[in-house]
Amino acid sequence: ARAVDPYVVTYMDEYAMLLKTKSDNSKLNRLLHELLNVDPARAEVFVTLSVLWDRKDDKGRALSYAEK
Repeated sequence: ARAVDPYVVTYMDEYAMLLKTKSDNSKLNRLLHELLNVDPARAEVFVTLSVLWDRKDDKGRALSYAEK
């Protein structure tokens, strides 16, 4: 979906969770930066931030983004 329209944010939080499961940190980082550039206030961005910090074993920071 993002290859066709780079401004698609819907369901990118689920994609981030899949990337975490696959341990694809470089794609997860790239996705997060792209989402932050598109719309940093969307819920999907906060979930992706939470997934990233959880992947880095920073549970406190992950929880703080999940609560937003």
